[in-house]
Amino acid sequence: MAKYRAALIGCGGMGRYHLSSLKALPDIELVACCDIDEGRLNQQADAFGVPKRYRSHQEMLEKEKLDIVAVATQARQHCECVLAAAESGVAGILCEKPMALDLKELDDSVTTMYLELLKAIEAGREHPSNGEAGRAALEMIMAVYESHRRRGQVNLPLPEREHPLLRWRREAGIGVT
Repeated sequence: MAKYRAALIGCGGMGRYHLSSLKALPDIELVACCDIDEGRLNQQADAFGVPKRYRSHQEMLEKEKLDIVAVATQARQHCECVLAAAESGVAGILCEKPMALDLKELDDSVTTMYLELLKAIEAGREHPSNGEAGRAALEMIMAVYESHRRRGQVNLPLPEREHPLLRWRREAGIGVT
């Protein structure tokens, strides 16, 4: 079975739980972790046998070809890390709550993840965003969008063209307005 390359951003309190969970999964190769506190970074990386360590999430995302990233930083850094991971082509992003501190950050995050997911699917890359996992991710992103749109809280610039997954939603009776 192919292994997914995973990394963690934020080795503090919740980061330890993410490292433990990622390490326990047989189809996950935990390749890197990142934290601004060098002592905490080295302590957690040593404890979980993580080979590569970074103090900058941007550097880690540039140097590592990652399939999955868990974000367990302080809340004010969540959106920045999620956007950076999505823009670097990471297919699976798990973020501690809250994902954003305000609706503009949420709009930016959801829009970026949606567009990056479509790019990955269109490119036919071999990673978790293809097939059923891609459909599930799109459903989750669109559910957030629809929830906020119905309350008048968001106005995302969704693409004008109909992507095959959007057609799949329409044909399944889920629809996108």
